[in-house]
Amino acid sequence: MMVIVLAYSHDAAAYRLVERWRALGEDAVVVTGADLSRRGWRFVAGDPGATRIAVGERVVAGSEVRAIVIRMPMMSDGEIAHVHVEDRAYAASEMQAFLLAWTSSLSCTIVNQPTTCNLGGPAWHPAEWVRRARRLGLAACSYVVRSTAAEPAGGELRVDANAKFVDVVGRRAFAVGGRAPLPADDPAAGLALALARDAEVEMLRVYYELEDSGAPRFVEAGMWIDLDNDAIAEALTERCFGYVHASAQLAATAKVVHA
Repeated sequence: MMVIVLAYSHDAAAYRLVERWRALGEDAVVVTGADLSRRGWRFVAGDPGATRIAVGERVVAGSEVRAIVIRMPMMSDGEIAHVHVEDRAYAASEMQAFLLAWTSSLSCTIVNQPTTCNLGGPAWHPAEWVRRARRLGLAACSYVVRSTAAEPAGGELRVDANAKFVDVVGRRAFAVGGRAPLPADDPAAGLALALARDAEVEMLRVYYELEDSGAPRFVEAGMWIDLDNDAIAEALTERCFGYVHASAQLAATAKVVHA
């Protein structure tokens, strides 16, 4: 059984995560936009066993996929440079539609579930994230809309270099560089986990700032988490393969991958 990481070709962290899994003896592969042009792909709606996936030099049945981790929000022209330039926009939109249909048809674990606007989860405007945070009773910064005669309406820049963040995998939250999940009663973890549950996603990065009282106040959210963090890699390993690798073993494979 194979685990696929659907990612951009420049996503070095996705490749390192797959190398960690391979070092542990697991079958894992990164699939990029260019891979969708390989011979062997076949999608049969409602029949994963008849669906075929071309990965590397292999063609495997859709039923052989154990899990998919999605790091690609949408197909871009830059991912399919092998396609004639005049055809790239059309080809990218067709690949986007194919990936949505394919991933939505599978019964395996998918992190995160695709939506019509984003293969990796919801594509919400920052104002929608703020609305949902407040609906959950969470403190959140205001999203200020500005516009001029020369510029269309838009929002102020929200996340800056001083922002703090928490990454969520499943039911666990991790501080930047953290070697273990944050405790359940940590306010920043509670904020992030509540938003992840509301968005129905398993991977989420939540940015926040601290109020004068020290309580976290929501700023922004996105799907791009730190796959190079050993604790996050271990959490994804458990989610995708159904068991927990010892932290020391994953850390050892990380040293080999980064060497």
